[in-house]
Amino acid sequence: MTLTNEDLLAISNLLDIKLKPIDQRLTNLEAEAGNLDNRITNLDNRITNLDNRITNLEVHIENVTDKNISLLAENYVPAARQFEKESYKIEALQADNDIIKKVLGEHSEKLEKIS
Repeated sequence: MTLTNEDLLAISNLLDIKLKPIDQRLTNLEAEAGNLDNRITNLDNRITNLDNRITNLEVHIENVTDKNISLLAENYVPAARQFEKESYKIEALQADNDIIKKVLGEHSEKLEKIS
């Protein structure tokens, strides 16, 4: 049995009808894949931007912040040592001040008794 051209055309039309939904779904999948590619590209760009920002922050911390902290520490430690070394003078001045107050009070009492 041989198929005629009409039979082949009918089979072709049936296949076209049956395959049309599959073709449409494939077209939709291709469009969604394109959208996913765009979203992945956008995510890659955002990640690259974040990497750049993090690198800039690391460089800033290393070159500016760490340097400033080192400068502060270099200046603070000697000053703190000097303050610690001289703190006994404050205690001595307070003791002298207490003695002066006491003597001044005694002298005031004596002057009041004389006058």
